[in-house]
Amino acid sequence: MRLYEKKSLDGILLVLIFVLFSICPAFSMPETLIDEELNGNELEIINLEVPQKNLKDIIEENSKKDIDDSINVAKTKKRQNLLNLFRERGYQFEKGPIKSQRISFYTHGGVLMESQRDKDFSSRMQHASNELSLSTVFANEKTRLEIAYNFTKTREYNDTIWGKFSYFEVIHTFNKHQMLEIGGLRVPNGYEGGSPSSQLHFLNRSQIARTYGNGSAFGVRNRGDYKYLFYDVSFTDGSRFWQEMLGGAEITALASIKPLAKFGDKYGTLKIGGSIDHGRSHDQDFSVVGGHIMYKYKKFYWDTEYQYANNYAGGWYGRGKSHGLYTNIGYFVTPKIELLARYDFFQKLDNHNVSTEYTAGINYYITPVAKVMLNYILSTNDKKPAPTHKIYMGVDFKYYSLLDKVIENL
Repeated sequence: MRLYEKKSLDGILLVLIFVLFSICPAFSMPETLIDEELNGNELEIINLEVPQKNLKDIIEENSKKDIDDSINVAKTKKRQNLLNLFRERGYQFEKGPIKSQRISFYTHGGVLMESQRDKDFSSRMQHASNELSLSTVFANEKTRLEIAYNFTKTREYNDTIWGKFSYFEVIHTFNKHQMLEIGGLRVPNGYEGGSPSSQLHFLNRSQIARTYGNGSAFGVRNRGDYKYLFYDVSFTDGSRFWQEMLGGAEITALASIKPLAKFGDKYGTLKIGGSIDHGRSHDQDFSVVGGHIMYKYKKFYWDTEYQYANNYAGGWYGRGKSHGLYTNIGYFVTPKIELLARYDFFQKLDNHNVSTEYTAGINYYITPVAKVMLNYILSTNDKKPAPTHKIYMGVDFKYYSLLDKVIENL
């Protein structure tokens, strides 16, 4: 750095000396001296034309150019930040109550082709979710506002503006172990039933998850994740999707122990636990209890969950006793290719009707939160004389992940 500054200083001094000798008569060489120096050699005299600008003008021009360059850089930065509004980190604010703002779109679903009794396949679009979401992170970087609006909810009770909100909540992260949610939130009924669609490995949820879980209500939810224990507890209104509110109350809890945690990742991760959902909505009491085992080792994972219900409040309310069980097995052949299979059993105990699904699938991950999915489902039901074959082709991705991928490869 000092060598560079020294060279720059030397160059400036040489320019100043040259200008002084060129324009100042006191330092100019007499013509006779020039003639003597040439001494009759046949060299042409070169007339150097000195610019008429003085040093002050040159400095002012350079300063103006630097300002213009700075303005152009600022404009470019502004354009990049506006694009960041749709990227994972969001638009970053330098000051004020908001740290970042992101607008995104999420989709889960695709084309479902179905054949029964050896008939030709019929096809239809089936989307669990097409959500426009807003994520606002406040200046403390621990509190954020999350809003998601699902355009493709098809049930009649969701044909209202409020009914199509997937969630509308404020989330505060106290530390790496504790998180609190307040607002319209997902009810954590069961492990898969309380998980968002973006965490699913299959296009369809298991039968117990789509029957007992996958609902939202207004209330408070607290999650804690420690070395040997994970828990998820919520206290909510007994309603679903902001419909028929203030008609009751509901408490839901899920807890898992981690017996292999002391070994780190040496033997994989194991979670063993249970869940309970109990509440009342208007004239109906409901109760669901269950247990789960989740194991993951390197590229392999295995999930099993069982639940029993005496009435329930999942996506909507249901009466009667029932139970079900699913088992998922998956293996990552490569970081981008995942093979998976599922056995899924469900029985209504009042009429002993049994429904069983066998699923095989493959996922291709474009990014960690964007994947293309293909599922084959063989479904049997006591009420149907022949099995049903289903081919489900779809996607699961958040659009900002694709935008980030495109920009990174430009």
